[in-house]
Amino acid sequence: MSERLTPEQLAELRARLGKDLGDFYATDYMATITSTQVHMLLREIDALTTANVLLAAEVAEWKQSFELYHSAIRRGTALWREATGRDDVLPDVGDLVWWLLTKHVLHAQDIAKLRRKLTCLISEVRIFGNISGDLAEALTISEQVLNETKEDNARS
Repeated sequence: MSERLTPEQLAELRARLGKDLGDFYATDYMATITSTQVHMLLREIDALTTANVLLAAEVAEWKQSFELYHSAIRRGTALWREATGRDDVLPDVGDLVWWLLTKHVLHAQDIAKLRRKLTCLISEVRIFGNISGDLAEALTISEQVLNETKEDNARS
């Protein structure tokens, strides 16, 4: 025989469900539910609530990933359009990524060449010795910039 729910148990179940039970309650079905069934329903509600929280976090992560991707694509497209002068064209993502990587590699090679030339120039100027004033300061700053960019490149 089913034991009837107390008014407190019915109120807790209504509160946990977060809505008015309406016709479901009007059929008096809730009055014949057992307390074991109530506890099973409450456990299921807790499990579903937990699953909902986890899914919401996953959706937020996907949204953040999409926004990051979309922002990067917009920036890359703007660079591509500026470089090609083709403002009316939306490049294919694969072509855009290839273009950006190629551009990055070429810039890295140019930077490496400039770094080697600057290092040679600094060495040649220092050979003359007795450098003072603005030139000495410029050489010191140049050496600092070279060292900082070497450290930055080593980290990346």
